[in-house]
Parts: sequence; structure tokens; C-alpha cells
Amino acid sequence: SSLSIPSHLHLTRKPIKNLYLRIKPPSGRVEISAPMRMSESRIADFVKERHSWILAQQQRMAEADGIDKLY
Repeated sequence: SSLSIPSHLHLTRKPIKNLYLRIKPPSGRVEISAPMRMSESRIADFVKERHSWILAQQQRMAEADGIDKLY
């Protein structure tokens, strides 16, 4: 089966109970920490559900990065 997680996302599986999503400055890279046994389809669904939030956070970082470069 093909990987359902987009390649620009960084997925790490850990011995945790919940799924965590982080947007890392300054690049806006998406990092996901997922439980060891969680299915890829569940992770992909979570990412899809949060897609607009992810884009908004990345946009905020891009704008903040641009402001920093003005000075």
C-alpha cells in the first residue's frame, strides 16, 4: 500500500498515547508524533482534519519571517 502521509510531513512514532502535531519555525515544517500502533490512515485523517489550521500557522510563520527580514 502507498504511504498516505504526505512526504513533506515528518512523522515520528513514539510510545505515547496521543497524536501530536507541531509546526516548526522558521520553515513551517510539520512534525507529527504518533503512537506506535496507530494506523497510517488514522494519522492521515487527522492531518486532513487539521489541514486549514496547518496552512494558517505556516502562513503566520512566513509573514513573521518576512517582517524579521525588513530590519
